[in-house]
Amino acid sequence: MIDKKVQQKILVWLLIVTLVFSIAPVQIFAESGDDKQKNKNLESNSIITDDVLPEGEIVEERTENTKVFYEGDGVYTEDVYFEPIHIESKNEEWEEISTDLDYTDEQTVETENTTLESSFNAKMSDGEYATFTVDNYPVTMKLLNAVKEDGTEVNPLQANAQVSDNEIIHKNV
Repeated sequence: MIDKKVQQKILVWLLIVTLVFSIAPVQIFAESGDDKQKNKNLESNSIITDDVLPEGEIVEERTENTKVFYEGDGVYTEDVYFEPIHIESKNEEWEEISTDLDYTDEQTVETENTTLESSFNAKMSDGEYATFTVDNYPVTMKLLNAVKEDGTEVNPLQANAQVSDNEIIHKNV
């Protein structure tokens, strides 16, 4: 049998070697620079098989967080994003998410194409100024009261909205 002190030395050296190897990085998987992947050998059955593809985005290859581009000469680029950049439409196609504000009528301003449907009143009605809807479940935002810096109360029930540079502001509230 091996002496107890020799066993302890072997165990200590084994622990030291294990710690040193666990500290050293084995391989770095993160890609530096831009988050583009170029692949000349992309499966041709998943992409349009026309003889001549126009350069630019291949809309049929969109997913919730990716875009695929054809750059010519058999080169494809896939942009991958951490957050969703497309939303699935009712006809099951992926469309760009757009937070641009548009007047739907004279009294309502809505976001163009988002997962959270946002609707803002152009004029407050009894303090109500916005409604947010997800899966047909609405949440309405309403101001109950407002106080100026000097401590006087303001009636926020009727305030007109101003829309500019993709912002909506209810002044004097």
